[in-house]
Amino acid sequence: MRKNLSTFFVWLRNGFCFAATWLLLLAAVYCLVNGIGAIPVGTIMRLLGFVFGGALLFSLWFSPFPFKKMSFIGRLSGFFALFVPLELAGLYATGLFTRENTTVYGVLIFIGIALAFYLACLLTDRFYYRKKSEEYNESLKKYQNKRRAENGEE
Repeated sequence: MRKNLSTFFVWLRNGFCFAATWLLLLAAVYCLVNGIGAIPVGTIMRLLGFVFGGALLFSLWFSPFPFKKMSFIGRLSGFFALFVPLELAGLYATGLFTRENTTVYGVLIFIGIALAFYLACLLTDRFYYRKKSEEYNESLKKYQNKRRAENGEE
């Protein structure tokens, strides 16, 4: 339990640092390209809050703590179900989406894009990684049988 909790906090720290760094670099480039001289502190704090929420959700769903025996698809589904609303809230909080300039169609397009990413993850898991897993298991069985034959254990 202690090791799983420690792993969870390592994932949380690493995910937060990685995502915060990239998001702040992207925000700086955006400001530079658009001639904005400074990023307001409130915007930076909202971005960091959004990043922390995403890192927390990712760490909860994909580290060995607390969902130790859940499948990848189950973890992915839980993560997406909570992350998409968090992302929408983050986009509104940072001002990228506003009540004045964002239509229902804009939100639906955003959700459609998120669902497309989800579907891509599902298909990749189903067709590529499961096939690789079967190939690995078959190779492992051949190796074990070979070792048993060499050691006279048959």
